[in-house]
Amino acid sequence: MPKFTHVADRFAIWGLNVPYARDEAFKAAFRASAVPLIPLIQHKTPEVLRIEWKAYVCCWAARQALLIEGDFVECGVNYGLLSRTTAAYIDLASHPDRTLWLYDTFQGIPTEQMSAREAKGLGTWHNRNNYTEDVLPIARHRFAPFPNARLVPGMVPDTLHEAAPARVAWLHIDMNITLPEIAAAEFFWDRLSPGGVIILDDYAYAGHEEQMLAFQDFAAARGALVLPLPTGQGLIVKA
Repeated sequence: MPKFTHVADRFAIWGLNVPYARDEAFKAAFRASAVPLIPLIQHKTPEVLRIEWKAYVCCWAARQALLIEGDFVECGVNYGLLSRTTAAYIDLASHPDRTLWLYDTFQGIPTEQMSAREAKGLGTWHNRNNYTEDVLPIARHRFAPFPNARLVPGMVPDTLHEAAPARVAWLHIDMNITLPEIAAAEFFWDRLSPGGVIILDDYAYAGHEEQMLAFQDFAAARGALVLPLPTGQGLIVKA
């Protein structure tokens, strides 16, 4: 049997180099974000803390985003595992001209936004098992080291019309259901700078087929393609 070089993020590889293995800045940023969450998540779904490759994709995209105009946006934050890793990796506080916008209810997925299939499946499952309390105070504490991180509590897309950046370079979407995710992508597409990246957290996950099909249509209508990754993420790069 081959010796695996990576077993996490819901996949295993062998015979390939792990992209973040020698990136000490990334590993430090991920540890700083993940370790404090262990007591909060270990009784829920602790496997979500083993998403180093997924986090590295977000960090790679953010480093690229620093080369173009625009702010950073995450729709679907919860504790901010990925966005806080990214903020630390790019040293967000040293870029006062950039803002990290963090949109979430911080209280779970709105049931009125779920399709019938989502309500019977992963949408309700997430609310029952993962999103069981108001995590806004925890999120505020976790992003306190970054004065240019702005938390916007409330339901997407309503909050987008209340406060949003004019230009975006990095957009991470992770709301677990279709309606608000597509609404966020539609809202920000014209604000996304050329070369900007949209990262779809749940794109290729089993049980999230509605999101996958909806984003395929979204991208095709704009002359773009979604790149599926083994992490389950999807990438859209605006030309």
